[in-house]
Amino acid sequence: MEIFKYIKNALNLSGKRVSPHTMRHTFAKLFLLNGGNLFALQKILGHEDIATTRVYVDYTEKEMNVQMKQCSHLENHRWTYF
Repeated sequence: MEIFKYIKNALNLSGKRVSPHTMRHTFAKLFLLNGGNLFALQKILGHEDIATTRVYVDYTEKEMNVQMKQCSHLENHRWTYF
């Protein structure tokens, strides 16, 4: 059985596309949503141009709100200036 069909079945992802390309996009988005740096991601993915890396990220409105709250000194009292 093809590995991606196995993953699709194991994770109950029927109706979803599962391929090396979609997994790469998923990794990139999760990397950034969990605090990763866009420039570090650029190096990890091997892109010369940061514009290529930006294509991998399409935040939903909810994801943008979470990111804004994490970086807001009004919402996050542990946030400090260096």
